[in-house]
Amino acid sequence: MDIINYKSNYKQSIVSILQDMWQGLDESEIRQRFEWRYEQNPHQKTPCIYLAVDGERLAGFRAFVQQIFQFRNNKYYVLSPADVIVHPDYRRQGIFSKLNNAAIQDIHNTFGSEGIILNLSSNKLSTPGYLKKSWQKVNCLKRYCYKASWINCIKNKITSRKPNKGHFPNKRKSNGYELKITPELKAKEMAEFAQKQRNPDQLANIRDEAFFVWRYAYQAEQYIYVYCYKDSTMQGYLVIKKMSDIQCTLEEYSAVDPDIMKLMVSTAMKELSTGVMRAWDLSMDDRAWLGKSGFIPEPVKLLKRLGKERLSVLVRPTAPELSEDDFFVEGLDIRDIQNWRIHLSDKH
Repeated sequence: MDIINYKSNYKQSIVSILQDMWQGLDESEIRQRFEWRYEQNPHQKTPCIYLAVDGERLAGFRAFVQQIFQFRNNKYYVLSPADVIVHPDYRRQGIFSKLNNAAIQDIHNTFGSEGIILNLSSNKLSTPGYLKKSWQKVNCLKRYCYKASWINCIKNKITSRKPNKGHFPNKRKSNGYELKITPELKAKEMAEFAQKQRNPDQLANIRDEAFFVWRYAYQAEQYIYVYCYKDSTMQGYLVIKKMSDIQCTLEEYSAVDPDIMKLMVSTAMKELSTGVMRAWDLSMDDRAWLGKSGFIPEPVKLLKRLGKERLSVLVRPTAPELSEDDFFVEGLDIRDIQNWRIHLSDKH
């Protein structure tokens, strides 16, 4: 059994075993999703994928999504564990551990102290294994908050209305602000605005134009964008993902102040006839911005009693053998969520 870096001649074998993981997608959809996630990412030189091969046969693979975060004036390579799967014929042979160990060593050799492994998608089964491999919990849970419009829920239930299908773009004016609700991605404008609003004392995805173009290219028809302008100058934006006729997620947002955020959210829910909008509620910053717009945190204790436990974000420096100092970047503790700015769109 050999552990090697990704080679494109194994793509078809990867697509085949991903059918067990990405159920509900046909082969062409799996290939498209794989290529978008790992091959088309503009912030990497080569896909961060590790293969376990037995001769010419693929036994398993471990993949990471690479993103570039910025803290003050320095850039850091943030690797998010995404897909890992072992072929049924090779399970219970320690292949997952071999893939994981090889990946950490290679990531450390490539990025050194400029690399961070941030796990935003671990589940109840995988978390104990990560903790044994020196990942540590960030002081937050991957919980959601919700904003509901019961009037919209009732209207949609009664009328089975398809919200605004085919009626874009929508423009509204309010108190001197112009709001646009549209399926058009204004990547350059969003990138320039995001850079202006970035807090230099937090680790945050750089969100340049290339990021936006890539991030929302897959299943582009599911996304709706809300832009707010005053005197033709952007004041904020929302990225909304349609989950159903009545429910959506707030993938990311940025605004000059919470009042602009509130205006965009309320306008979007009204124009899209949204019954429920949900967003990640990880940090005090999230609560300050989303709470002002009427979002309510989900009851974590109740969910746990119902068997729907929310788990922690996990983080790990790249060094194979870790010390306490490794968890600090320029004096910043990467286990403190207040030192990060993370949106749902950073999760893959």
